[in-house]
Amino acid sequence: MIYGTDAMGYAIYSARVRKGQAKARENIPKAKEYLELNPEILMALRTVRTRLFRPQDFMEVGGVQFREEANIIINKFTRWNMLTSGTGGRYKMEPALEQVLREFDED
Repeated sequence: MIYGTDAMGYAIYSARVRKGQAKARENIPKAKEYLELNPEILMALRTVRTRLFRPQDFMEVGGVQFREEANIIINKFTRWNMLTSGTGGRYKMEPALEQVLREFDED
């Protein structure tokens, strides 16, 4: 089994991804509570629903006035494993955050 060897790195990467996804699922209640208390952030996430977005998007559509505030929000969701950094300064929504947004859409 070549993909399971440590030299290939697939097994290690796969385990890291699964662990991150589990942590994100555990943090769904925190994300829901935060978005309920900050509807402007929820609106911004709904607006940039493309999965890839920039911190500046929070400033343009989320009512966030300063870049530092946007970074704080992104850091919070990154710690919760709801976002991962992508290319070109963009961030990617993980499935758990998409699930949270869908649940808000259903309400």
